[in-house]
Amino acid sequence: MVRGAYVRSVAAERMTVAAALERYLREVPPTKKPSTQKTERRRAIWLAKEPGRYSLTALTPEAIASYRTSPLGKA
Repeated sequence: MVRGAYVRSVAAERMTVAAALERYLREVPPTKKPSTQKTERRRAIWLAKEPGRYSLTALTPEAIASYRTSPLGKA
């Protein structure tokens, strides 16, 4: 419950960050300029590595920050 309102989160609990990124890359970048498509694909690949295993509800700014500062997260 958020702010006194029920929010259904079953789908978000089941979907991983990697799955959401795959869907995004299928649907959104084809509508953008080629240079933007390339940048977004690069970012999505980076995020799909370690943070990609999290469910959407479990992903927090702290989880991304810890990955970003780890040796694995450095490009």
